[in-house]
Amino acid sequence: MIYEKMVRQRKKLGLKQKDMAAYLGISQQGYALYEKGKRKFDIETALKISSRLGMSLEELCSDNDTGDINGMIDISTVTGKRYPLAGTVACGEPLLDETNEVFEFDDMHADFALRCKGDSMTGAHIFDGDIVFIRQCPEVENGEIAAVATDSDGECTLKKVYYDREHSRMTLMPCNPDYEPIIIEGEQLNDVRILGKAVAFVSRL
Repeated sequence: MIYEKMVRQRKKLGLKQKDMAAYLGISQQGYALYEKGKRKFDIETALKISSRLGMSLEELCSDNDTGDINGMIDISTVTGKRYPLAGTVACGEPLLDETNEVFEFDDMHADFALRCKGDSMTGAHIFDGDIVFIRQCPEVENGEIAAVATDSDGECTLKKVYYDREHSRMTLMPCNPDYEPIIIEGEQLNDVRILGKAVAFVSRL
């Protein structure tokens, strides 16, 4: 199970629970609940834990009997490249829903997938219900499409990202003129995290 794998990998790296808790910015007691399976993960926390343990999100979640990271990921017995569907990404207002699916595709050079909801990215040919594949990374180039956690609650949106470092500002730009850009600046930037770059998407016929 995922929780046992977390403990084994942590001990293999010589890390203590307090080390993981400090990395996540939570109490040791709070982290211990993860390893006991009594506390669920959001996407950002799952990515942080897998990164600190030196594993990809897929490696951490594979062969997980419960198939449950905050109800997000279900790893089934499949062949080929498996992509955990780690929730719903907003193509409109930021959100993060729970899901329980896994997809199998040719290698997209991605770490996880998100289902799109909304129509703010139609100009990039990404529509409501499409599956977008995300390669985990902490930063993207100006104009690249990324999944972005927009606040401390882990709400997630898919937008083109533009940095204005001189004025401490980030603009999340939709690809639909019916939507206004999301502008994040000043101290608000402390709660924003780039979850990863969109590298591919699949549309339903």
